[in-house]
Amino acid sequence: MPIHSEAKLDEVHTAHRWEFDTRDGLLSHSDTDAKNIGKLAIVLEDNTIWRLVGVNPAVFVQHTYTQEDLELDKVDNTADLDKPISTANQNALDTKQDILNNTDIKSMYESNEDTNAFTDVEKQQVADNTTARHTHDNKAVLDKFGEDVEGDLVYNGNKVSQEGAGVTTIVINKPIVTAPESGATDFKGEIVTDSFNTVETFNGVQDYVMWEAGNEDFSVIFDSYSGSDNLTNWTPSIDLPLQEVFVRVKKGSDNHLSLWSNTIKFTTPDIYIETPTLTIEGEPDDVGETPTLTTSAFSVANGTDTHVSTDWKITRTSDNVVVWVNLEDTSNLLSIIVPKGVLKEDIEYRFEARHNGSNYDPSGWGEKVVTTIDDFGAEYGLIWDNINDTYTRTGKASSWTHGADFTNSPTIQSRMRRCVLKADGTVNYYLDPNDSTKKEDGTPAVLDGTDGNVMVEIPKFWAKYDNTNGAKFMGISTNQRDGYVLHPAFIKAGVEVDYRYYRAYKAYNNNGKLISRSGVNPTREQSINTFRNQARANGAGWELADWNLLFAVQTLLFVEIGTLNAQAILGTGNHIGDDLGMTTGGSNNIGNGSSFGQADDTWMSYRGIENFYADIREFIDGINISDRKVYTNNNHTTFESNKFDGDYVDTGITISTDGWIKDISFTIKGFIPIKTGGSDSTYATDYMKSSTGSRVVFFGGCAKDGLKAGATSVEAFYNSSEAWSPTGAGLSF
Repeated sequence: MPIHSEAKLDEVHTAHRWEFDTRDGLLSHSDTDAKNIGKLAIVLEDNTIWRLVGVNPAVFVQHTYTQEDLELDKVDNTADLDKPISTANQNALDTKQDILNNTDIKSMYESNEDTNAFTDVEKQQVADNTTARHTHDNKAVLDKFGEDVEGDLVYNGNKVSQEGAGVTTIVINKPIVTAPESGATDFKGEIVTDSFNTVETFNGVQDYVMWEAGNEDFSVIFDSYSGSDNLTNWTPSIDLPLQEVFVRVKKGSDNHLSLWSNTIKFTTPDIYIETPTLTIEGEPDDVGETPTLTTSAFSVANGTDTHVSTDWKITRTSDNVVVWVNLEDTSNLLSIIVPKGVLKEDIEYRFEARHNGSNYDPSGWGEKVVTTIDDFGAEYGLIWDNINDTYTRTGKASSWTHGADFTNSPTIQSRMRRCVLKADGTVNYYLDPNDSTKKEDGTPAVLDGTDGNVMVEIPKFWAKYDNTNGAKFMGISTNQRDGYVLHPAFIKAGVEVDYRYYRAYKAYNNNGKLISRSGVNPTREQSINTFRNQARANGAGWELADWNLLFAVQTLLFVEIGTLNAQAILGTGNHIGDDLGMTTGGSNNIGNGSSFGQADDTWMSYRGIENFYADIREFIDGINISDRKVYTNNNHTTFESNKFDGDYVDTGITISTDGWIKDISFTIKGFIPIKTGGSDSTYATDYMKSSTGSRVVFFGGCAKDGLKAGATSVEAFYNSSEAWSPTGAGLSF
């Protein structure tokens, strides 16, 4: 009978000794082989009374066992050589020849013939008799004795005390796992056992537990726990989808351990990337040529993963032909603009998107089937009758109002959005459309300039202007139309660009570099030359806000609100008092939105451009004034003050003298005030100032100006070396 001990000592256990008392004296065994520590196989001797003594290097505890203790009282310990065989077996053997001692060749041959072998009936008789001979009342006890000894006679070295540690008996009842029910599917959660139970003679309190979660034979362990926590419940951490898991538990008290509990099994739920919801800009009836596709946030069912890329696909439904696919896109994770030329007018398409993670299979395809509009080159226009001071919307916008109509349709305005722009002019990330303190994916954004400048992205568009008195016109389109030209803001140093970037906040001088960031008071009272150099410190392509880019934003604003009087729609902004240079970021809570009707004497915002006017004036580059004659330059690399030749081109337009603006030139050269005589509530409703000599341009007015500030307010009154307290600057790329 093998006797085993399990070493669980904190100390180094280098030797092991077993002792057995017999009627003939002490039988002992010592073993210094570490691999045999805790294990010893012995042979039962006849009429032996056993006393098992387990010894560790310090002390030992002694236990004495008799045959009755072990329920082996019916075992007679007869030696194998003295054990008789049954009469039936002996009779069968007597009929067989002794082939080992028979020297007769013939007899040896005959003895090996099949006819001399046991018949099938005889074989079965021998087997039955042998089984009967070895079956007795203690057989079941002996079969289980080895299991009990191996499982539960253990060294309890995990709690070594001065009294030592030794072999113990089973005093803790076998635990029962009560939840979940064995065979549960889609299970992820807490495993629960019954309460701690012991035999009547042991009053211990549970202070130890061993949990294991693994495969069926526990040769692979997915998770485990041992210690003094989780005594009756435990939640294993198993991030394996559809995995069959087996769980068992042992409980302990005062150096005693129970048997392993019943084993229960369950199957973990599937872990997968959820199929995103796809939104098509303009759906269902107004999808244009280059709509923005947007998915819901990345989500993993029953687990976690990292969103690494997105697959985009467009299929023409009539013949199931894929017209555009963009796989494993790591930049456009949640939204993308369909490139021009992919979609055709009045065609039904199936738009699809799926998310890819780093650990699990791609999500399912989220999809929408929509039909594009029948005219991609839709016009959005505004006519100003500068004689009668009335406005008329035209084209697609003829029945629209500002705000929702322009937001819910594939307009240029709806695509203006805040982003964080890196020094090389690439987007680091887009901001949440409704909360600029978050990234587009909902995680916190960094708006202090560390991740880049906070800018507003403006997609390119085509424009048309008509300066006819009584019917001055401005129109925009997402595509080329008759009479329309690409707006000059999107030709940068002779190169056509898809986007321009206007500052989100008034600029701040950060150690010699002008940045657009939240949470600071913008820098004021520097000359345009100083501001220009600080803007260029960001790197190639960075400049002060320039005349043509300002002109583009003004056009988008006026077409959307249907008037030149922006203060009536967006609020007056910070237009009264000496509180120049408000702390930037007041508009973060509306993200890409506009301050429609809510911004009197505080911050205002248009499509993410905070304090587009009012608060403090803003230097505008790329335009110089000489004796009120206007010169503009569309090559940012050659911007400088007091320059009236080279890339600076005479517009042929003379700016007006001081006063409330009554008329503005509507040409591709910009909105230039050419006549005064209006008021704070008529015509342009803004004020302008000018002077002779070489002058630089301010835009927007300031808090000291009251209602004179606004979206058409310009001043050409100061020279390039002057620095004024109400004046700051803005960045562009």
